[in-house]
Amino acid sequence: MISAHYADAPAVAVSCQNESGATEAEDLAYIEKESCRCRLRKVVGQDCGAFSDVKVTGALKNDDEVWEGVVTREIDASADDIWEMLGKFAQMKRWNENAEVCEVIEGKEDEPGCVRYCAGGGTAPDGSPLRWVKEKLLTMNAAERRMTYCMLESSYGFEGYRAYLQITPVSTDHPPFRTISSSASNRSVIVWHFHLNAIPNTTPSKLLYSMGSIFDSMMSSLERSLRPQLQPCGAYTIYNSHFKIPQNAELESHRGA
Repeated sequence: MISAHYADAPAVAVSCQNESGATEAEDLAYIEKESCRCRLRKVVGQDCGAFSDVKVTGALKNDDEVWEGVVTREIDASADDIWEMLGKFAQMKRWNENAEVCEVIEGKEDEPGCVRYCAGGGTAPDGSPLRWVKEKLLTMNAAERRMTYCMLESSYGFEGYRAYLQITPVSTDHPPFRTISSSASNRSVIVWHFHLNAIPNTTPSKLLYSMGSIFDSMMSSLERSLRPQLQPCGAYTIYNSHFKIPQNAELESHRGA
């Protein structure tokens, strides 16, 4: 297994606004591994936080239980250099070693409304990709190095998934975590903030552990593309390449040779 510390966090109520007024959000899980931190909390109702100005028709209902996750990862590179890679919505193959396909299938690349198709992790016996996803770009702000997007279809079984991605210099505070390191002058923090409908028969810790490892693996791949002298991180790469959520929505991890 991947070496990491995680535990169910104590329940903490915080204010979160939805269409019917204030609701409560409950902290579910927390993970910390070196320069990567992850947190998952439960909210009930409509958009809040990073998605207060982003509406996805039909994604959520007022009584849906939503899991809201935040993952932060430090990268030893400037925010501008990182955005040059991450800010290209359909060019994931430039930096993600596990991405076998990534292309625009609708709209104009990097413009809100465009849809990308990404696949990786090898192929199934019938020749189809083991992991695939169609994602729609909702907003893009190059000046602030941030974007929001939603998942239209995928092999993962997620429902109501939306994500917010932003890169900030390491000297800048960012919610919900402050920067992990204060000494490096050319480091940046990548914040990945996601919402999805709660997954039946899956514990919050297990989901956050899987999502955190996937994101950390992707960011390690990005860091190596910016600094080729870095060596691959084998444990995360193996775990990422075999991660899937079956049709019955029970979260599983698969490891192989």
